[in-house]
Amino acid sequence: MQQESTNSQNHCEYCGEPIPSLNLNGTPKRFCSGACVSGSRIKSDDDRFWSRVDRSGGPDACWLWIGRVMPAGYGALQSARPNKHWTAHRYSWTIANGEIPDGMCICHRCDVKLCVNPAHLFLGTVEDNVADRVSKWRTSCGETHHRATLTESQVRDILRRFDLGEKTQKQLADEYGVPRDTIHCIVHRQTWKHLHR
Repeated sequence: MQQESTNSQNHCEYCGEPIPSLNLNGTPKRFCSGACVSGSRIKSDDDRFWSRVDRSGGPDACWLWIGRVMPAGYGALQSARPNKHWTAHRYSWTIANGEIPDGMCICHRCDVKLCVNPAHLFLGTVEDNVADRVSKWRTSCGETHHRATLTESQVRDILRRFDLGEKTQKQLADEYGVPRDTIHCIVHRQTWKHLHR
């Protein structure tokens, strides 16, 4: 009778369901099933997230992600839920603020891709994110752009010579070894817009 009374109060440590039997040695079971044993070994997403964050700089510093990093330079977190992946800064924002509205970005005030400090993050549209990047001169342009084939001095020379009527677009393209479309985009201010004539 004493055993039944103890047993009726025993609940699974993982799911909370009542456990109707005892271990063979008469001690209460901790889990109701093998699935609950396995589940208890998996850390929650929040625990896994925080175990990969360096907060040693204090509340105002960048909290750097020390887990897996994606090619784009942002932290990556695999959720315990199947097929659910997060960028670390987006996950951090949801912990602090809740769901991210559809179509919205989580932007960095500090411009540190690996920072996950919610105080350094803000909600914005794609346009807000682009405007923030441009206002801080973080946009690749000119020679720093990965597809640039000309230098700034060459582009300035192209603009000067075209404006003076010294050369046609085709002649400039032939001289610099680039497609005519490249020259067209330069002289019509579709590319290299940061250079003033």
